Amino acid sequence: MKFLRVRIHRFGPLRDVDTGPKPLPGLSVVLGPNEAGKSSFFLALRALLYGIYPARPDLNPYAPWDGAEMELEADVEGEDGAVATVRRRLLSSPWGRLHPEGGDEIDLRNDTLPWAAHVPREIYEEIFSITLPELVRLQGGKGWKEVRDRLLAGMGTGDLLAPRQVADALEGEAQRLWRPDRRGKPRHQELEEAVAALSDRLSRARERDALLRRRQRRLETVQEAIGAHRSALTGVQATLERIRTLTPLAGRIRRMDACLERAGDPRLLDPLSGDPVERLQSLRRTVRAAEAAREEGEARLEEARLAVPAEDPVDRQLLSRRDRAWALTLESEVVRDWQGRRASAGARLDALEEEVSQLGRELFGKPSEPVPARMVLGLSTSALADRIRDREEAERRQAEAEERLFVSRSRPLPAFVPPGFFAGGSGLILVGLLLLLTGVVLLLVDDSTARGFGVGSLVAGLALAVQGWMSRSRWKAEEARVLSELSDREEELAALAGRASELVERVQEMEGALEKLLGDLPLRPERRGRLREGTVHELSRLQELFRRRESVQIELRDLDRGLHETGERLARLLREVDGLSLPDDPLRALPLLSERLAEADARAQRRHEGIREVDRRREELARLDSELEERKEGAEAFEATLLEIASGGDSDEAAREVSTRMEALQDARRLLGELEEEAGDLDALRHRIEALEAELAGEEEEDPPLDPEGIRVELEAEVEDIRRELEELREEAGDLQAEIRALSQEETVDVVEGALSELREERASLRRERDRLWVLARAVRVAERRYRDAHQPELTLRASRYLERFTGGRYTRLVLGDDGDADSLLLQAAHLPGTQPVSEPLSTGTREQVFMALRLAVVDQMDREGARLPLILDETLVNWDQERRQRALDLLTDVAAERQVLLFTCHPGVAREAEDRGARRIDLPGPD
Repeated sequence: MKFLRVRIHRFGPLRDVDTGPKPLPGLSVVLGPNEAGKSSFFLALRALLYGIYPARPDLNPYAPWDGAEMELEADVEGEDGAVATVRRRLLSSPWGRLHPEGGDEIDLRNDTLPWAAHVPREIYEEIFSITLPELVRLQGGKGWKEVRDRLLAGMGTGDLLAPRQVADALEGEAQRLWRPDRRGKPRHQELEEAVAALSDRLSRARERDALLRRRQRRLETVQEAIGAHRSALTGVQATLERIRTLTPLAGRIRRMDACLERAGDPRLLDPLSGDPVERLQSLRRTVRAAEAAREEGEARLEEARLAVPAEDPVDRQLLSRRDRAWALTLESEVVRDWQGRRASAGARLDALEEEVSQLGRELFGKPSEPVPARMVLGLSTSALADRIRDREEAERRQAEAEERLFVSRSRPLPAFVPPGFFAGGSGLILVGLLLLLTGVVLLLVDDSTARGFGVGSLVAGLALAVQGWMSRSRWKAEEARVLSELSDREEELAALAGRASELVERVQEMEGALEKLLGDLPLRPERRGRLREGTVHELSRLQELFRRRESVQIELRDLDRGLHETGERLARLLREVDGLSLPDDPLRALPLLSERLAEADARAQRRHEGIREVDRRREELARLDSELEERKEGAEAFEATLLEIASGGDSDEAAREVSTRMEALQDARRLLGELEEEAGDLDALRHRIEALEAELAGEEEEDPPLDPEGIRVELEAEVEDIRRELEELREEAGDLQAEIRALSQEETVDVVEGALSELREERASLRRERDRLWVLARAVRVAERRYRDAHQPELTLRASRYLERFTGGRYTRLVLGDDGDADSLLLQAAHLPGTQPVSEPLSTGTREQVFMALRLAVVDQMDREGARLPLILDETLVNWDQERRQRALDLLTDVAAERQVLLFTCHPGVAREAEDRGARRIDLPGPD
């Protein structure tokens, strides 16, 4: 691949650097003085290929110095000829995009370009893009060993480790097994000390094993004693718990039995609820309250009867015709509106009559005679206006035609003056003919002079004849033009006179049409004789007044008819209702009728409500009678029940006796519920209490009364003794278990013996493994050295050819030695006694040429399987003499045919030499 165009928008000190639209060739040289930014340009090309590192703006030394964002862009071409644009920026984190030509954009982030993925970034920085200080540090770089293993010592295989790596691994393993570690002890010595330590631990393990067996036997004895004490404690605690639980329950059973005995038969008391005494008093109070409520109900009924008003006969008649009356009252506002509209219409009619009379006088001039409304309304004012406009248009055209006729007659007629004989051309023609005749005659004379005059006479005669003919033609044309104009003027005057006559007839025709439209309409003579559009507008206004007057007259008739019909309906209603008196005027009568109807409605509503109140009070009194009867029956039935349950006496004594028995029954049932909730089945509880009493009575030597409290105290003391002894046994068992666990966690005899056996076996195996690894490592190194000496790989052969070309054949072979040797890079040449290390006393330039040759060979091998990446060289030829620099430039030109090469230099001479070989020069300006 190669760069076609590089655009460095912001990178370090560089801003807006562009190589231009012309694609970069295989060989390019970047020229600039010190501090021009060549190193920044150099590193920008690396960043375009492999990403921006460091990837944080605050850590990257090439972040733009003005604080802007780092931004790079380049057009690149792949091995297949495909072109793409790569853009990279350093924001808060790196940003990258790859846009193939004609394809979709790819998000690069900070990843390597796809064409450079086969060469790691570290190797590219050490091999492909180098500066002068890095040129001779090839073997000291961290990527050299990877390059060597990858290219040299693989012996033709790509899937095996290098021999150097194998030998290093074998020697390292042998050292780890036998040589001293970080603590300074060899591994075999550690094994010897471990065997001695394990032997001592074995003796101690056997002593602990005997002690463990003794402690286990004592623990078994203690645990048996703990079991016996637990059984005794359980029995005593069970008896004590039964005494604590059943003794209170037995007391409550005895109290329950006493309450049931006082209550008697519960079946007689169950139907009752609450306190009988309070209930009896409550029933008596409800009876007295019901009697008082009934008396109040009778008083309210009588009061409601007296409050009902008497019925008015006029109200009855009026309400029977309620719908008609309400319909009339609703027309009150309508009648008021009709009367207002009638007054307004009358005023408008008077005004219209006055305006019609005034306009009629102006048009017709006869104030004593009525204005002919029918004739005016039958007149078409639009037709009159059209005919007037047609007449005026015809008059205007007539005036224009007469004016044109006058103007045409006033213009002078064209005149033609005949020319003279010579002015008309006839004289010239005659003279010309005479000269022609004279010339002919002279030509017939046998004299040259006469013939000359003859020729002149012919020419002059011809010229005069032509001139005369042309003058005659002009005058003839002028005569024809004047005659034509005279004819046109006569025709124009005739046409204008005819047009004026036609327009006069048209005006007369329009006057006749106007007279026909007016007919017998008696207009004033001065208006009829010269009818104008103003008169037509006045006639239109008069027509409008007639129509408005007719509309107002129709409105008045309708209003009068409505008012008359409303008055008739009101009079009919007054005749039907006796005693109802209202004014004859509907406008005054209708509001009074509305008030009278509202008053009748109110009185009828009050009477209806009074009747409903009487009915409600009557129903309430019936309900109070029923309620009083029910309460009396309830009180009597309750007193009878109390007397039946009690053993005699009056109802109050019976209530008190029943109340006492009910309290006793409630206490008994409460105790029964508590006992059942706590102990379950009551019969089973009685049997448990009897069994406990029998058990306690059997333990007494004599037969005194049982003392549950004294027995409980004795049992509690026995429990405390058992618990104290049990705690002592538990403490002893705990100590034994802790000692047994501690002994068990120590190493056992079997474990120590097994470990000792393994260490002894490992010690023997260690010796064997150490000897094997040392032998293998030595064999690998010897084999590698012999292979390298016998078969120099392709890399050194290619590097040797490059070096021979650089030095003009002075040095012909480059040899790679052992990596363990500080002088592993060797030279062979005819003038050297043998192989010479690439170090002092060789000159700096020669050493740089050796490493340049080696780098070029490595570059060829590294990307052999992928795209050929650009080679970037910064001031690498500065220490070379003129002759070898020329050879190097020739070689780089050959390399540029297959791989893009970019040279960076501050020496114009080097740049010119590269340009002479076809390189493209890119100039960087110096610092400000």
